[in-house]
Parts: sequence; structure tokens; C-alpha cells
Amino acid sequence: MTVVEVGPALSGLSWARDHILFAQGTAIKRVPPNGGKPELLLDLSSSDDLAFVPQLLPDGDTLLFATAKRSSVGLGRLADAQIVVHSHKTGVRKPLIESGSYAEYVPTGHIVYVSEGTLFAMPFDLAKLAVTGGAVPVVEGVSLGTTFSAAHFAFSNSGSLVYVPGPLSTSQQDLVRFDRKGTPEPLGLPPDKYEFPRVSPDGTRMAFGTTDGKEAVVSIYELSGASAPRRLTFGGNNRLPIWSGNLRVAFQSDREGDAAVWLQPADGGTAMRLTKPGPDTVHVPESWSPDGTVLLFCATKDFVSSLWTFSLRDRRATPFSEVIDSSLPTDAVFSPDGRWVAYQVGRPGEFEGTTYVEPFPPTGTKNQIGRGGRPLWSRDGKELFFVPAPSRLMAVTVATEPTFTITNPVAVPRGFGVAAPATPRTFDNMLDGRIVSVGPAGQSQSGSAPAQIRVVVNWFEELKAKVPTR
Repeated sequence: MTVVEVGPALSGLSWARDHILFAQGTAIKRVPPNGGKPELLLDLSSSDDLAFVPQLLPDGDTLLFATAKRSSVGLGRLADAQIVVHSHKTGVRKPLIESGSYAEYVPTGHIVYVSEGTLFAMPFDLAKLAVTGGAVPVVEGVSLGTTFSAAHFAFSNSGSLVYVPGPLSTSQQDLVRFDRKGTPEPLGLPPDKYEFPRVSPDGTRMAFGTTDGKEAVVSIYELSGASAPRRLTFGGNNRLPIWSGNLRVAFQSDREGDAAVWLQPADGGTAMRLTKPGPDTVHVPESWSPDGTVLLFCATKDFVSSLWTFSLRDRRATPFSEVIDSSLPTDAVFSPDGRWVAYQVGRPGEFEGTTYVEPFPPTGTKNQIGRGGRPLWSRDGKELFFVPAPSRLMAVTVATEPTFTITNPVAVPRGFGVAAPATPRTFDNMLDGRIVSVGPAGQSQSGSAPAQIRVVVNWFEELKAKVPTR
């Protein structure tokens, strides 16, 4: 039974007495379980705040949720959010917990929340709306999903807990190579907070991002392993690198206050600004034409994304075709010969996007590849990969002469992890057909274990013993 159409931008939901409570980024709403028009409880559209995973407390007025600045959410999980309570009647908001997310009130008189893969509990005075003790870890190793609203645990009011086991920390990751059978091979780099690896056109180097929560950096690594990674960017937060030929790297940077695209020699040197976003607009570099003269980038404002080109010759930005999306980034990529552009477009109510290919320059002809997004061309341009669902990867064989044709999609074994559809592609391919991607630390040694659901009965008794409420 469909209760209400909310689109793909859902950021958490919960039962609230005789309603279903849900968040959509800048708003918290509720709707009766049998359907109807959603009622707006909290509107954050005029601020820089986003709301995640709301819950209505037993007083029927106070909202408990996680909040983070729109500008700081970035592209990762909701690691540094603040947990707050907010009175629907008075509009007064009160912070409770710093650096936590996925918070829920437990009838035992606790608030439980997740931080870095661990479920914590704190005693909570419902009458005073205040925590009355320190945080205590109660379940170590809870799986986090691929979206801001997914921590894999839940409990019943009768006292049973269910959860999916996961790593104790999600902050440490590996960069791993995978062959076409999905077999992992470590790159030999130490675990870190890696982001968005991209391999140079000649296959000798890789650009990637790292972040410690305070600063995001782009680095260069020789895939031969002959030397340690070398930091490329300094000043501001720099991420999402893409190669322009073998000698330059473009990336997003906020070093001058806006999220613009910059270009820098791969061996170091002065970075050059390329784009100038308008107010509240974010630019993400996506792909360079093989001759290095045209950049594809995504412009996003108020969750609406559009695909643009930037000409390096005349330093002018123009829209590419009519590619506009209200839920996903365009994640566009040039074909190796520069004659085609693959991109994704989201559809309301669908978790993944749909991949299309258009000629470059665009002629208005659009070829649908398949349901699934985050496209990636093979290095010879004969295959196009896309993601139809979490943990899956498909490929079609492409022919462009005498006309553009594709074969039926075939499944490709996938060893690397999942990522939210709103996250730019977290993997890239190498000259020999292997795929390099970000994965949980230790994955290359242990492989991907089957997921389990664990059930803890009488969990409330354990919680009260571990975290007394006095």
C-alpha cells in the first residue's frame, strides 16, 4: 500500500503514534498510515541546516533528530552531525549530543545513537529534555548503510534489539584493485579515509582524496608502488579529482569560499580556478574530453543538478543538452574517443538512476542504456559499465558504427562496496581492465562476508544494567 509519494530524497522515517514521521533534508513531515496529505512539522529551507532520522518523543510535541549544515554534509556519511531536540509548538531547539547520528529515544530512559560503527547510550531525562550521564558503548560493530538515514539497527518497545554487524569503525578504508571475477588485491597503501580514486589515462598514476573531517586533500600515487603518495593540494577542502590528460588534475575546492572547479599540474604548481558557482551552488568536476579542452561538470542548487560543459579555450560554461535531475548528480563521463557522453538521471521513487548516452557535441539524440547509474566506459570504449542496484555491476558492449547499438546487459562480479546513488562514482578502471575502488579496511584480506541479522532478546535489561539512569 502506497502511503505517500515522497521521491528519493528521504532522510529517515519512524512511527509516531498514529502517524509516520519522515524527513526530506530541509523538512520534517508526518502522514497518517492510511495515506493523506503530509503535515509539515519543521521547515529548514531558509537555513543551512538539514534534518535526518526524526523521532517524535512521548510528549507528542518534541522532535528528536540529527542535524548538520548543508555545506558540511559533503559526500560522506553523516559522521559529524549534532543530535538535537526541537519543540514543534515553541520552535525552541536544544542541542543534546555532538558528533553523533541515527539517534532514537528508548522507553528505558535512554537515547541511543551511532558514532563510527558503535551504538552508544546515554541516560535521558524526558521531563527536562536533558542527558544526565555520559555516553556508554552498548553494541560495538553496527553496520552503516549507504545513505545518511541508514544505520542498520532497530528495537521494539517490548525490549528486543535487531542489528546487522559491521566494522567497529567506518573511518578507515583501503584502496583495492579487483579483477573481472571480483577478486581483491591490495594496493599496499595504509588504511585511511579515502575518496574517489581516478586513474590517469596512461594508467601509471592515480589521483584520490582523503579527509580527516577537518580538511580534504587530493593526492597522487604512482601505481608502480615505487614511491609513497604525494599530496597535491593545499588550502581549503579539495576533493573529487579527475585527470585532464596525464599531466593535470581538476578537482573541487572551497579555498575561496565557494565550491568551484580548479585545475592544477599533477606534479605540483599553481592551481587555476575554472568555474564560478552562483550563490548556494556547488560545482563537481566529472570528466575531461580526451584532448583536454572540454570539461563536463555538474552544477547543483537546492538538490537540483544540471550537466554543463566548460571550454578551456574560451573559458566559457554552457549547458550540455537538457540534462536536469532533481535527485542525483549527473555523474557524466566522456567516451575514450570523445564522441559520446554517458550520464545518469534519477526518476522519482527509484533508488538508482538511469544511464543514457548522447553524442558530443549533443544533437538531441538520447540512447537509454539501462536502469542504473554511475556509468563508466572501458578504456577501449567497447564496454559501458553501470550500477543497477547496491552491490551489483552490469556492462553492455557498445558499437557506434554504422549506428549506436548496445547488447543486452551482463552481470559483472563486483568485489567492491556499495555507495549511495547521490555519491559520485567511487571506482575507476585501469588499463588492464581491473577496477580500483574504496572498500572497508581489511576487505582485501578477508573478502566480503555474508550479512547477518542478529537478534538480542531482553535487550532493555542489558541496557539498564550497562547504563543506569539513577
